[in-house]
This record gives sequence, structure tokens and C-alpha cells, in this order.
Amino acid sequence: MILGPWLDQDTLDDVRTKLAELENEVGKELSISINHAVSGETLTVVRARPSHTPGYLREHVLRATGEGGVALHFLFQSQVLDEKVSLREAGLSDGDTVFLVQTPLLCLTASFDGTARIWYLQNGDCRKMLVARQGGQVQSATFSHDGSMLLTVSLDGEGKLWCAESGRLWCELCGQPGGVLCGEFSADSKWITGASDDCTAIVWSAETGHCSKILAGHDDDVKSAAFSPDASMVVTASCDGTAGLWMAADGSRIRSLVGHDDVVKSAMFSYDGLRIITASMDGTARVWNVDPGDCLQVLQGHAKAVNSAAFSPDDQLYLTTSFDGTVRVWEAETGECNLVLHADNKVVNTAQFSPDGTMILVASGTECVRLLSATTGECIMTLDGHEDWVRTANFSPDGMLIASASYDGTARVWSSRTGECLQTLTGHTAGAPTLRVTTLWADQKCWFTGPFSMVKFADWVRCAQRLQVNGLERVGISHVLQLVSLNNRHYKNLNFKIMIMNYFTSCDPHHDIYPFCYWQILWHSIWHSIWHIFWHIIWQIFWHSIWQTFWHFIWHIFWHSIWHTFWHSIWHIF
Repeated sequence: MILGPWLDQDTLDDVRTKLAELENEVGKELSISINHAVSGETLTVVRARPSHTPGYLREHVLRATGEGGVALHFLFQSQVLDEKVSLREAGLSDGDTVFLVQTPLLCLTASFDGTARIWYLQNGDCRKMLVARQGGQVQSATFSHDGSMLLTVSLDGEGKLWCAESGRLWCELCGQPGGVLCGEFSADSKWITGASDDCTAIVWSAETGHCSKILAGHDDDVKSAAFSPDASMVVTASCDGTAGLWMAADGSRIRSLVGHDDVVKSAMFSYDGLRIITASMDGTARVWNVDPGDCLQVLQGHAKAVNSAAFSPDDQLYLTTSFDGTVRVWEAETGECNLVLHADNKVVNTAQFSPDGTMILVASGTECVRLLSATTGECIMTLDGHEDWVRTANFSPDGMLIASASYDGTARVWSSRTGECLQTLTGHTAGAPTLRVTTLWADQKCWFTGPFSMVKFADWVRCAQRLQVNGLERVGISHVLQLVSLNNRHYKNLNFKIMIMNYFTSCDPHHDIYPFCYWQILWHSIWHSIWHIFWHIIWQIFWHSIWQTFWHFIWHIFWHSIWHTFWHSIWHIF
């Protein structure tokens, strides 16, 4: 055999030997015993490859035990196994024992019925019901990262902090000039940042609810605010077409991220905190360096406004959703679009990566949720069972469960392995627009959240198109107009007010404009008429014959029941 001067036979043999050893190591299976951390009982023995992650162990444990509604954590040598680290990297070898800790999973739902509810997923019971706004609507609810508190934001601009354990109202967000539009906790759960309706973002103390810093400087309304992973910075998205980067400690503005040609809908940090991704109504998403703030990539391809943009858990992919009805997956290194996923009925409500980044969960304009491969776009499974559109869907922290919230007023819990519906959470009296799944874990409670879920004006356009979402039979036309008024300056389309009003007043006899008309008919035909007829009868008895009184009686019934009622109803409706 003739080899080049740079490679002799001995070197080639060494390479072959090392490759054989590597192949043997990769192909070798480990026998891992899974023992219960409390009782020490051996639950199962798993045959796994060194390259597998703890998720592989979890799947086998679930098959062996059939446990549902709990989070599974694995301990090896007094350390919790990292979900992203392989068994080889964690130091496991053949014959080792791993201890299993089971912790309860909680699901948080918020509804337009004015309540937020905390559910135990192990048995599907509602643990706490928080009346955040009596007679109002809760548009978002979120847990703190340590699981001790939760924040609710109502459509009227009230932000409230609650004790997650007792359900007691802790305090209200206060000190800001305007109302609260949204909010999220810092990683250490000590601070809250969110947008206010006076063109500012706010940083509040999570302990007292008092306004700590006002981030002022945008020329138009702020759409969102988010902390960096270390909570040292806040990034804001604004209707003035810019994103702002701020110091959380003193509220000073570090820089503006300028480049979009329209409203910036959302902005969020990468998981390593080095980049920011923004979504804009100009149909693009942009990726920025945190320092020095230059634009790294412009993600072009959507035909309409980009509604949200997010990083994958390993920061190697981007995920964007758009009003064009598509979800796109982009390669972070090159900025090239890898996948274009078409949503049902050309409506994307939410889309998010699974905790391991291998799958994408999409809630669209239909009664089902789809789970897609993040690499091929293939539909892995369809979760079908809701009776109305699914507003949002989230993974559990371990990725084993999926929770979905629908406009039918229910939330459902599914197995991400089999697609089986495990539980249906009922109790809300109106559609649940937001939903979070969290897990209680010893003294620290960790949870994975997807893009922040807010009530969007586009949802109410779809309301006018379908007339069967969000429990509008109970909410009514005044609620729709309130939402339009809240958002029309963002979308600069006041004609939607007229469109929704016309649609509701002409198409559906079950909505509040028609019950109001029925009420007018009832009032004027019976109560109002009775009083008029009574006094006219008394007058007729004194001044005319019984026969004349009878005909006057018939005439008054006709007048007050039909003609009078008609004009009063028309006047009151307008």
C-alpha cells in the first residue's frame, strides 16, 4: 500500500484503532437502574446508549410506572442530571443507579371570566381560584420562576401579585403613571418588568409591587418588555419602530435598536444573553448583537407582519410566526429559512419550541394542536379534542406533557409521546386566552415558558369572522369595542370598529345587541304598557262607556307592543 509522505502505515493503524474504539463506545449500551429516591425501590432498569439524554430515561420510566401529571427529575451522585447533557457527559457508566424524584406539575390558566386558576395535573383538581377582576377580564397570568408568586394582568390595566401557595392577594403593581399592559418576572423572581400604556416600560419590585424604575424614551406605545437572562438589562419593543435596551438597575437607556420600518411587536434575548431578536409589522424579524447593538441578520420571507420571534433552547434556530398564516424556522448561523410551516385556516395563534428544541408546537385557526418536527417540518401528531379554536399551547418543563387552552373555555392536558388526552380542565366560564405549565421542585421551582401570550387585536378580527370564540355570548359588544379602542392606535385601523359592530348587529341573534333589543321589547310591551293601559282604563271608565274602554285597551296594546317599542329599541341600540 502506497501512502503519502505525511501518513505512514502505523499512523493509519492508530486511526483505525481509535475509530473502532469510538464506534464500540457509541454502540455500547448502558444498563441504568432507576430507583425511587424515597423508598429506594427499583422502579425499572433502562438500557440506554451513552449519547442518550435524561429524556430517554424519562420515557422509559413513564412507560414502566404510568405516572402522569408529575415532573420526573433524576439524581446521580447528589446532582440533578442536566436535560441537555448526555449520559456519558454526566459520568454514568454501565451498572450505575440513578434516583428518581417526582414533583407535582401545576397548570396556570387565565380567563375572560375574571379569574386565574391553578390546577394540580396529577388529579386534575383546581387547587386555587384567584378572582383577579370581579366582572372583568384577565388577559395574562404568569408564575414567578421560583413558583412562589404569580402575576395577573387585567384588560383594565391592573396588575396583581398573588401568593401561589395560599391564593391570597399579595399586592398590586403601583406607582406607574399608566395602566399595566403585560408583565414578566426576572430569573431571580425579585423584579417584574412590563409595558405601560403611557409609552413607557416599568420595573417593579416583586416583593412590594412598587414601581422601581420607569424606562422612558420611546415616542409611541411600548408593546413588550423582557429581562435578559441575568436580569441586568431590559429590552423593549415599541410602536415607534425601535427596540430599546435599558439597564434594569437605574433605568438608563443603553441604546436603541433602529432598523425596522414599522411597529416592533416583540423583542427577546437569546438564552445566552448575547443577542436579541425582534419581530415587526414590516414583515421582517431582525437579530441584533447586545453589544455593540448592530444588526446581525434580517429575516425576510413572510408576506405579512411578523407577530413573534424566538430562539430555540440551544440558540441555534429562530422561530417566527406571521399574520400570513405561516411559521418559519431559520438557521441562526446563516439566517437562511429552513422550514415554512403552513397553519390551519392561515391563522397562527402561538408556536414554540419543545424544551429540547427538536419539536415545534403550533396552535392555529382550528380546534386541534399540531406537533411538528423542527428539522423536517413533518407533523408528528395532531392533538384533537377541543370544541373551538385553540388559543395557546405550552409544554411542561420536561416536555412530556402539553397543555392547550381553547376558546371553548377548557384546557386540556396531553401526552407528548402518545398524543392521548390525559385530562380536561373545566371551570372557566369564558375562553381561556393564556396558559402556563409549571412544576414545583423542592425549594426552587423551575418552569419553561414560551412566547408571552397577550390578547391580540387579530383575535377579535377572527371573532367577527367566526362569532363563536372567547365566550362572546357572555361578554358582549361593549367588550369588543373596548378591545378595539384599546388597540386601534397600534394598528391604525378604526374601520374595524365599524366592521365588528355591523357584523354583530346583523348576523347573530344570540349576541348582546339582540338580548338588549329583547329586553326593550319586554319592557315596553309589558311593564311600560301595563302602566299606560292601567291609567287609560281608569280614565276611560270615568269618562266613557265600557265598550269604548275595550277598544282603547286594544289600541294601546298595539301601540305599546309594536310601534312604541320599535322606536324605543332603535333609539336605545344606537
